[in-house]
Amino acid sequence: MKRKELNNLKNLSEKELFSKLTELKTKLENLKFDKKLAKLQSTAQIQQTRRDIARVLTLLKEKKYDKNKN
Repeated sequence: MKRKELNNLKNLSEKELFSKLTELKTKLENLKFDKKLAKLQSTAQIQQTRRDIARVLTLLKEKKYDKNKN
C-alpha cells in the first residue's frame, strides 16, 4: 500500500474501514485458494494483503481510542 493510499484510508469513517477490512479478508482468502491450486504467480501478494489488513485494523483501533479519549 502506497503512502497516498494510506492517507486516503486515514480519512475514511469506521464504517468504510470495516467494509475495506472485509474486502481485504476476502481478497486474502482468494489468494490463499489460488495458491493451493497453483494459480498464484507471486506469493508476495499474500504478505502484502496481510499487511494491508493490519494497517486497517490499526486505523480502526486508533479511531476507537480517539473516541474513548474524548
